[in-house]
Amino acid sequence: MKTLRILLLILTLVFSVLCIVGAGYVLKSGGTVNAGYAVVPMCLCLCCSVLLQSISRRK
Repeated sequence: MKTLRILLLILTLVFSVLCIVGAGYVLKSGGTVNAGYAVVPMCLCLCCSVLLQSISRRK
């Protein structure tokens, strides 16, 4: 259980950084690229975060 919590925490941090980088790329390109560069990592970040909270509350 502890390794799963650590893995989910690392994935949450990685996906949140990817979301910020993707949003910066979309803004830098003037909005001509797809917004999915920021949205998809944020969805994955939210999924990992919810799983992490549910595992932590289960104890």
